[in-house]
Amino acid sequence: MPNESEPQSTDLELLAAAVDRDLGKDDSRWFHPRGYDSVAIAILDSIYSTGNRYSRVTNALNRYRKARSSDGADPTNDTASDLISAVARWGGITGLVEKTNRWKTSTQQGLPPKPRRL
Repeated sequence: MPNESEPQSTDLELLAAAVDRDLGKDDSRWFHPRGYDSVAIAILDSIYSTGNRYSRVTNALNRYRKARSSDGADPTNDTASDLISAVARWGGITGLVEKTNRWKTSTQQGLPPKPRRL
């Protein structure tokens, strides 16, 4: 049983400790994949990449970039808040799906598109 007088670690502190332990504190030595300066792109990649061919994911991300550029934004710097705002302006998840892809969660009839909510 934990001692109530000792401070409890938050999830963020636990995550930071795991990153330090597993990756080290010097982030200049970390692998930096191309195209992930944008948190929004990373979020969409993580949503779309499960169970799909990566070429389809790349196509969806490129369509997102094009849509954001058409909005007058710079998608290479989009934050999570920018993604949420764009999705809201586009009409919610349905608008996001129309802008990026029309994948279903399964081949079964009547199932929703993959990015059901953000």
